[in-house]
Amino acid sequence: MKPPSCKKGINVYASVNALFIVVILAVFIYSFAFKTEKYPIPALLTQSTGLIPPSRGLSKSFSEIVRGNISAAKLINPHSLQIFAFFLIQLVMRVAGFAAAKIIGSPFPVKGIAVDVCISLALFVFCFAPLISYTFRLFVQLF
Repeated sequence: MKPPSCKKGINVYASVNALFIVVILAVFIYSFAFKTEKYPIPALLTQSTGLIPPSRGLSKSFSEIVRGNISAAKLINPHSLQIFAFFLIQLVMRVAGFAAAKIIGSPFPVKGIAVDVCISLALFVFCFAPLISYTFRLFVQLF
C-alpha cells in the first residue's frame, strides 16, 4: 500500500484548520447569542447525580466573556477564562497559519504542522487541566 502523499496530508491539515476556525467561531457566536439566564443546555450531570463538575457554567461564563463581563464569568466558573483562552488562541493560530501560507505563497510546511500540533496539545493540556484532572479522579473513584 502506497503512503499518502505529503501534499495530500497538507491539504487535510488545511481542511482541519478551516473546520476548526468554523467551530470556534460557532462557539463564540453561540456564546454571544444566548444571554446567561436563557441557556438551552441544562447541567445534566448535576441534575442526575448531584455532582458539580468543573465544566458546569462554562456556556454561561463564555457568554459573559464575549460580552466583556470578565468578573461575572469568573464567578460563574473559575476555569472559564483558562478554557476560553484555549479557543481564542487556537482561533488566532489558525487564522495566522492561513495568513502566513497566503503571504509565503505555499502550503503549510510539514515542520510547521508538527510545531502547531505540539503547541496545540500543550495548550490543550494546560487550559483544560481542571477538567482533565476531574475526569481522571472520577474514573479512579468509579473503578
